[in-house]
Amino acid sequence: MSITIKNYPEINLYDLSSYKSSKDMDIAANEMNKYLNGKEYALLNFIRQKSAARSIGVVSLLHKTIASNLEWSVSTVKRYITRLVNKGALVIENSIRPVSKGYGACIYIVPSLAYFNKTYKAYVAKQNELSVLSYREHHLKQRESQQTQAFVYVSMKKRTMNINYYTFNILSTTSNNNNLSDKESYKVRQHNIKHAKIKPSGLPIELWEQFRPFFTEQQLLRLYKVMMKEVTEFTYGQNALDQFELIEVIVNALNSLVRALRREQQGGKKVYNIFSYAKSVAYSSAFNLSEYGTLDRFIEPAPTNFNLI
Repeated sequence: MSITIKNYPEINLYDLSSYKSSKDMDIAANEMNKYLNGKEYALLNFIRQKSAARSIGVVSLLHKTIASNLEWSVSTVKRYITRLVNKGALVIENSIRPVSKGYGACIYIVPSLAYFNKTYKAYVAKQNELSVLSYREHHLKQRESQQTQAFVYVSMKKRTMNINYYTFNILSTTSNNNNLSDKESYKVRQHNIKHAKIKPSGLPIELWEQFRPFFTEQQLLRLYKVMMKEVTEFTYGQNALDQFELIEVIVNALNSLVRALRREQQGGKKVYNIFSYAKSVAYSSAFNLSEYGTLDRFIEPAPTNFNLI
């Protein structure tokens, strides 16, 4: 039985570099740091330092090598590599083993600042997909339009009024207008009090700002407590999730719940219990984030050919 070995092309690290000098790469990395948290920048800085010794901005490393140098677990390294790739601060290319012709250690590439800005902008837009929905904007514009029309109407009526009649009734007219204004203000205040939404104590502000158009205060607070209780087991151990990652898990679960409720409104499958649904999604997301470094276990691989400029 004969075995056919494919002729894989060898990858030259120098051809993948986007920088002409280490100084240019340092300037770009410092600019990216403005949009990264502490651990993300620590990983990017380690890759940048390792790449400076060979080809600028390009280095081939194993997950175990990165984990031992940063004193992290392998799953934590994978998780933060995925974050850097999603934000556009890192690009991954597969290397080829010279003998067996299989895939070797990943090649990590620090992309150009233009590539980072474009990718990060798309990342932020995707994260804010639901938070940009505002049910108040239309009513505010409609109210401003009505106010303008009312002022124009009142102004025209004033110019056409008889001056003698206006002078004779000025005191009574002023008194009636003041009483009407007080009544309208009272109605507005009562309406605002009736429909007021106040952030419950213990609920993170980012969850309140993003999801209050979709749930009541009691529903949102209960959803948060139920999901936090469900993912408690992932807050300790070797691959423990920090507070930032827990909020990311809960936001993902609430986004999934809103999409499911939207599909239900459009005639899709019915959501019988929003708390059970959110709890299930939160547990699955926390498990995938802890074990595989991503909220979704199955992700598409990065394209082989890409434009770094």
